[in-house]
Amino acid sequence: MTAGLTTESIFDITREAWAALVAADDCAVATGQGSAPDDGFTAAVGISGAWNGVVDLTCSQRAARRAAAVMFGLDDADLGPAEVQDAVGELANVVGGNVKALLPVPTDLSLPVVGTVSQPADRPEGARLVGAAHLQWGSEAVVVRVWST
Repeated sequence: MTAGLTTESIFDITREAWAALVAADDCAVATGQGSAPDDGFTAAVGISGAWNGVVDLTCSQRAARRAAAVMFGLDDADLGPAEVQDAVGELANVVGGNVKALLPVPTDLSLPVVGTVSQPADRPEGARLVGAAHLQWGSEAVVVRVWST
């Protein structure tokens, strides 16, 4: 693993981003190893430069909608697909930016690419898993993985 980039740091970054953006009083907690949700959304940001890789965030559809409702100040019934995708993309962007801060410089962060669990954003061929954080937000699973390319 890259110095400074550990499973614990990935978890801490994700928990802090989640708390800051959507759940100051209802923060995600670690669950250890686990699987990604079977339904929902995934968003990925690329990191390129002195270190190359991808940070992806996967959450259940319910967690994505709940996050979007908080971020946009809307009721669930008033959310459209664009708001839900924007919220998941922004969460991945913030987590990716904080991961980037632990990496050698110079590095650049791409814009997030959002997909569904059944049609995830592409990960470069040959990517190796560096670390993952498995969290629970209420009863919903959130998984962040960092891949080296």
